[in-house]
Amino acid sequence: IGTAIPWFILDIAFYGTGLYSSPIIAPIFGSPFPKSATVLPLSVFQGDLAYALFLGAVPYLVGFPGYFTAVALLDKLGRKVIQIQGFTMMAIIYLLVSAVMIVTYTSKGPKVSGFLIPAEAAFLLYALSFFFIDFGPNTTTFVIPAEVYPVRFRTTGHGISAASGKLGAAITTYLFPTLLTSMGIKNLLVMLAVVSIIGALLTFFFVPETKNKSLEEVAKEELVTPTTTAKQ
Repeated sequence: IGTAIPWFILDIAFYGTGLYSSPIIAPIFGSPFPKSATVLPLSVFQGDLAYALFLGAVPYLVGFPGYFTAVALLDKLGRKVIQIQGFTMMAIIYLLVSAVMIVTYTSKGPKVSGFLIPAEAAFLLYALSFFFIDFGPNTTTFVIPAEVYPVRFRTTGHGISAASGKLGAAITTYLFPTLLTSMGIKNLLVMLAVVSIIGALLTFFFVPETKNKSLEEVAKEELVTPTTTAKQ
């Protein structure tokens, strides 16, 4: 419960906000590649492709320093603390971004048309969620299962936890387009905030802290030192 479900929840948030971030970023940046009715079809395709890559890369670039922050503080704050604060900050940011969105309803469903705060501030707020994903569960959900299980169950426990995360990624990839159309990104962010809070609670109640402990101490295993008897 403490390792598999938080990883499942992480990948829902990570892939959901990563793969489908354009409804938030597009109203802020617009298209960096203006389209024209006179351009060649190949140029249109190249522009669309570059635009998609641009929208997909920006949040990850902003969040990337979170990895280094997590690595630097992993043994100072502890895995459990970093994972809890990561999930908590994700939930807070998702709720704030949802709260400042201006949504209009069209025949194709809800669409973000603007923000109650400056667009640049909205983008910075949204990008911070990627920072806390990396300075949080995206780092620790991989580390914790490798430390909390006894040796004989460690690979199995880590494998089940990782598989749970990939299941969350698969479900997100399959369902998010439908949910995005029916619910809109505003309500989806509220949903992601709720599951992030669940991730923080599960971590708090079910994950032991492994900071400054050996693997044997964490797994409650006893070190047995082999002895030999010399025969004359």
